[in-house]
Amino acid sequence: MISTYDATFIEKWVMLFYLRVLGPTNYSTEFLESAKLALDEVQPDIISMLLNERDWRPRLTAGWFAGVKRWEEFTQQIGDLLIVSELCYQGEGFCFALARFGSGGAVVYLQQYLDIWLNRPDCCYDQDVALASLQWIDEQCSTSYAMPYLVAGGLWETFVANKPNWNLSRTKDWLWRLMDICDTKLVAH
Repeated sequence: MISTYDATFIEKWVMLFYLRVLGPTNYSTEFLESAKLALDEVQPDIISMLLNERDWRPRLTAGWFAGVKRWEEFTQQIGDLLIVSELCYQGEGFCFALARFGSGGAVVYLQQYLDIWLNRPDCCYDQDVALASLQWIDEQCSTSYAMPYLVAGGLWETFVANKPNWNLSRTKDWLWRLMDICDTKLVAH
């Protein structure tokens, strides 16, 4: 990973977290304690620096930190980076952040992403996480933003037609567990 910041900065804000913040939600006690300490210390300028890196690892952790903290001021920057999808893996962190924000702006970015990338069945990116994120917002806000993508014969069904391993229910379950961990073990401390 190439960074414009020193190794200590990257070690503190990226290396300790990028492989563990998303994905499986069986966080160890050690990880949760490290995350709580980092969440107490992280500031918006750190998120900005991480988002400006041209590497997926800092961007992924920036999305995770911004999402856990619910720092909606990053909606546009995170949304713009999600739409262009220029780096692998970062999109999962961006979708998570937008779901945590739950704002109208977050919804617009998730919808734009799905409108673009569900029409590209050759590009297997973070379409499932984006759709699950809309479903999360729908559940929290009593809305139905995800429904147009889920109609029979619609964009989601067409996109996954030749992807037998894609399972939106599994992604949704994962995201719901992650949100619960954030609210009960990270933010509530």
